[in-house]
Amino acid sequence: MKKHMSIFLAIILAIGMQTARANADEAFESGIGWYLDIVGYELPEQLLGRLSLEQGTQTFSIGEVKVTLREILYDGFWIYTSASVMPSSPDGVIIMPGSASFGDPVRGGYGETAHSDERTFLEAAQQEGKRLLCVYVYPREFDEMSFYFLDHRQDAGGESVMVAGSCLDAPGGEMTIHWSVQVFEVDKDTGSYTLIDESELPQLIQPLGDVIVQSYKMPDGEALALTGITLIHTALTTYAIPAWADEAAQERYAFSLMDEGLREYAAGPAPAVFSFEMEQLPGKLYVQISDSRSIEGFDPVAFARSDEESGELNGK
Repeated sequence: MKKHMSIFLAIILAIGMQTARANADEAFESGIGWYLDIVGYELPEQLLGRLSLEQGTQTFSIGEVKVTLREILYDGFWIYTSASVMPSSPDGVIIMPGSASFGDPVRGGYGETAHSDERTFLEAAQQEGKRLLCVYVYPREFDEMSFYFLDHRQDAGGESVMVAGSCLDAPGGEMTIHWSVQVFEVDKDTGSYTLIDESELPQLIQPLGDVIVQSYKMPDGEALALTGITLIHTALTTYAIPAWADEAAQERYAFSLMDEGLREYAAGPAPAVFSFEMEQLPGKLYVQISDSRSIEGFDPVAFARSDEESGELNGK
């Protein structure tokens, strides 16, 4: 069985795979927009309209599963994808997304109203005498990254919308990802998973816009738990990468960022650990450090730009 945030095998292109390209379905609710909304971030309309694949959605069948590759959001640091899957033969198969377990409800876990089936995937497959197939769809490059997530939404007609996301180890420009699909047969008696089909499809992607990287360092003569911060400014948000003095400091302290008027920057979209809403990168970055062992906060400290540690990557 594959793990949601771990490593799985590299995939080869399935010999029998047939690909069809179609225009985006206007009735389809964005999977990426939906996911960001449930974690508290409303994707701006101008970005929501740029999620569709440039060559249109791509639909193909792999064994008993119909797969549609739908969306990519790549801002130069984070990559989000969405795809939908449904059984080619609904009378004989139930599809379970890879982010679910056979004890999860068929109706979904986010208050979906497409159908009201309260049974678990396993109960539905057992009671209806159908095969239970677990399907994963996400870029195989995520396996090489330190973290990724998978989630899903249950839509009408047995369709599951699958969302995945991960951040690069460092900001990047144009790159090729490889959509990978794996289909597992789930043994309804033992719960074991057996890989029965797999496929891969390359996809060239570019950042939504320019990516600006700027480092800030603590003032000379200061001895702080946080020695520096690197900001990565993208079309989606601004990410903050802290440089802690040591591991103990990282576990003990937290920080917030302020503008020159000492107003805190609003948090950016999850699941990024540190992201902030900034229209542009500031000349000085005010950092306030808090101690988990004390209710007393520290005064904000101005971190200055470190010009030797900056750069820019061009997007589309």
